[in-house]
Amino acid sequence: MINLAKDINIKSDYLKIIKIEKKFSQNLKKCEICGKKKFEKFQSIGRIGKPLEYGKLNIVICKFCSHKFTNPRFQDSFYKKYYKKNYRKIAFGDLEPSKEYQKFQKLRGDLVFNFFKKKINLESGHMLDHGCASGLTMLPWKRNNWKTYGIDPHEPSVELGNKKFLLNIKKAFGENLPFSKNKFDLILSLGSLEHSYDLSKSLKEITRTLKKDGLLIIRWRSSKLIGSPLEYYNHNHYRFFTKKTWNLLLKSYGFSSIKHIDKDVEGYKSYLYIIAKNAKKKIVKIKSNNHFNSEIKKSQSYVASYYKKCIEFEKLYLKNKISKKNKIKFLKKHKINLLNIGKLKAMNRFFSELISFLKFLRKYEYINESR
Repeated sequence: MINLAKDINIKSDYLKIIKIEKKFSQNLKKCEICGKKKFEKFQSIGRIGKPLEYGKLNIVICKFCSHKFTNPRFQDSFYKKYYKKNYRKIAFGDLEPSKEYQKFQKLRGDLVFNFFKKKINLESGHMLDHGCASGLTMLPWKRNNWKTYGIDPHEPSVELGNKKFLLNIKKAFGENLPFSKNKFDLILSLGSLEHSYDLSKSLKEITRTLKKDGLLIIRWRSSKLIGSPLEYYNHNHYRFFTKKTWNLLLKSYGFSSIKHIDKDVEGYKSYLYIIAKNAKKKIVKIKSNNHFNSEIKKSQSYVASYYKKCIEFEKLYLKNKISKKNKIKFLKKHKINLLNIGKLKAMNRFFSELISFLKFLRKYEYINESR
């Protein structure tokens, strides 16, 4: 059995990898959902820089509510510094959103709007795109008479959206929204809550600025992995939800009518969606939702299955049978779903991850194979 939670001895300076020279201390945090302090280590390695760049990354699972998140964490000032400038350069390889990224953001915006306009009872109103980057996902809402606002901490993205596309985006973090109480009829969060440095502050700000019975639409990364667990558990995401933990979190902050949507809204199975209504209830304590053992077993089963795929592909790789046709056959055989980054790019990324997974695990003796 491959145990990705075991400790390893890796000599690497994470802060230098993500281009931050100042030293920041790390501290253990209590659970972001239930506030308890009893954890089990879930995984000790993951992506700590660009894709395929792996190292120490401590993921824990709460023994009370089964929430998975990175722990320990840096102080808030680290995340503010990282997201203002360094984030896109590390995550995407460019400082300003590329033309390709802009194209995909426009497409995602159209797909999301066309889907959810049939799910909500509002034809127009005030909406906030929470963590919008350059804000192109707001364009269809704006075209359909919504008053659109965006926030994002990444300065080059905000400047691009405001200057080139004439959008109304504030340079701000979700933990401190520069808007009045009860301003919005709808808040759209396409992944932003997985990046918030303080989840509690972000949700309190969302409930403050969202009207009573206002709607929160969330896109989140499915807990059903489709690729390498070293890539899924990465330093750009600080929490890793399941439907159960989302329900616990949203109910505890006064949301009701929580609906999970499993449709391929953007054409990819890696994302799931939630619509929740802001009932303006007080924050309540949650009851135990203990399924952490089943989450660990599920993870171990997935890792074993993924490892088998790695070995199968490696045999093709060594025999030079890695044509595009053979790659497509492999994907179909194993019913692999790809990332939302373009079909060819996503396919090549998937196979690069397979090989990198094997190399990393062999290097640090997670697997000891006789050859």
